[in-house]
Amino acid sequence: MLRLEGIKLNLDEKQAQLKVKAAARLRCPIEAITDLRILRRAIDAREGLQFVYTVAVAVKNENQVLRRCRDKRVTVYKPEQYHLPAPVACHTPPVVVGMGPGGLFAALVLAKCGLRPIVLERGADAGRRVSRSRNWCEGGRGTWCRVGRCVNCQCYMVSPWCAVACPMGMHCWCTRCL
Repeated sequence: MLRLEGIKLNLDEKQAQLKVKAAARLRCPIEAITDLRILRRAIDAREGLQFVYTVAVAVKNENQVLRRCRDKRVTVYKPEQYHLPAPVACHTPPVVVGMGPGGLFAALVLAKCGLRPIVLERGADAGRRVSRSRNWCEGGRGTWCRVGRCVNCQCYMVSPWCAVACPMGMHCWCTRCL
């Protein structure tokens, strides 16, 4: 697969145009592109509003296309997959300070590695936070922030509106799958 960075689409253009623009950047026919995955989407507001995409493209005769292209924004793409380290033995439990998104995710990873982390939080207890909130999804300062899995690629992520916790049944998507 090849990674193409900086493909711009105006707000009125459809995502189907990505394939056309990727083919133009690679200097190959559209039919040569067998697969296109969006890796990142950003908004550029410097010269009018535009979406800026980074995509991974599978093409026929990849080596020939890469040699012919000669564009610095086109590179070889190898997807990285994070694997948790092997379980370890520890005499003292690790301490995670803070129950925000980062703290909850750190505690989850430590627990999956076979440790029993202690999570410290300096705010009010969860009962008082919930009583002050109007909505289940608006818990104060990390109260209802859940660790979930992306609907598309099943990676772990932290989201306050995770499908596991949210009573509205919203689905989570990681930034790679948006």
